Amino acid sequence: MRIALITNGFFVTPKTEEIKNLLVNALKDKGAELVILKNDGLTADNVSCKPPFDRALFWDKDVLLCKKLEALGVRTINCSKALANCDDKALTSVVAAEAGLPMPITVVAPFTYANIGYDNLDFLRAVTDKIDFPLVV
Repeated sequence: MRIALITNGFFVTPKTEEIKNLLVNALKDKGAELVILKNDGLTADNVSCKPPFDRALFWDKDVLLCKKLEALGVRTINCSKALANCDDKALTSVVAAEAGLPMPITVVAPFTYANIGYDNLDFLRAVTDKIDFPLVV
């Protein structure tokens, strides 16, 4: 079985490389033939036919590239929906709660944009009334 390990070509750190190498070793231990690709060379707009691998494992959050590969018939180990759900921490908490997973109290801040001058932070008082310190933001 030929598996593509797709990594982020724009964000490479010692930690991301360490985890990539752990994935490579684990897949090789299972007998997989690996193709290691970076998303900056395999973009959703330049993939037009089924690539020469059977499966893809994303060590990246490129949801659009994952969707494109799925549409071309590539089986993804972590599918585009999972990538999208895990990339948004608020959505992760909703999906986990819907699945019945035990969750700490989670409060999602109102969505706004930095450049519009919104400065009403009254909702924070409601959060601190609901959750004791220390808390994770």
